[in-house]
Amino acid sequence: MPLKKPDNLTVKIFGIWMILFLVFTLLISKTDAEKAASKMLIALAVFWVFLAGYLMHIKKGQIMEFVLKIKMNWKAKFVIFAIILALAEEAIATSITNLAPIFGAYAKEAHITASSNYIDVVLFHSVIIFLPMFIVWAYLLSRYDFKPFHVFTLFGINGILAEFMLNPNILTVVAGGFWIFVYGLMTYLPAYCIPKDRNTKIPSKFIYLAAVITPLIIAFPLAIIIRLIHPISNHFLQ
Repeated sequence: MPLKKPDNLTVKIFGIWMILFLVFTLLISKTDAEKAASKMLIALAVFWVFLAGYLMHIKKGQIMEFVLKIKMNWKAKFVIFAIILALAEEAIATSITNLAPIFGAYAKEAHITASSNYIDVVLFHSVIIFLPMFIVWAYLLSRYDFKPFHVFTLFGINGILAEFMLNPNILTVVAGGFWIFVYGLMTYLPAYCIPKDRNTKIPSKFIYLAAVITPLIIAFPLAIIIRLIHPISNHFLQ
């Protein structure tokens, strides 16, 4: 199922936005650490957005056939599939952080994850917080006919807002195109692989707005609990 022309154009706009952001951050970098961090973001874009995203795109039909054959509730499959992709993205990001010297700095100076320990990253900083967001999206998809591209875009916006809550500055907003791809690719393929004959309604504008806000609201209490259990927000700043 190819993207419709408006969706295809939107993807291109997001892509241009992301590339402009990455070039911008590299150009404004002054110190070796800043340059290394910029190169690490570019590496994440190359391996997660371009490479993994391209593989998802060209193999989505085969993957959908495989997923649909799995004997399990489709909402559970959606959540598990999204978790797997989130774990994959964090594996790439954490690996890049651990390879910081290749980019010209030590991980303590330049990093794109909160820790160099993968288990710590996914259990106390990222994927654990995404879990309730994925569950909310499984519920939304059980009620409303969101197209896979819309799930990609909306979860990408969820990601922008989550990043802004962690780093409330203008650069987080400027990086919007980048975050849409980073987060959106966690849910696009899972949304593509759900049954098409669900008994759902066309979402209204209000539901689209709810889809932007509700996942973050539901995830917030868990984020507070995780922070109380594990108060270190960034191990490199300790």
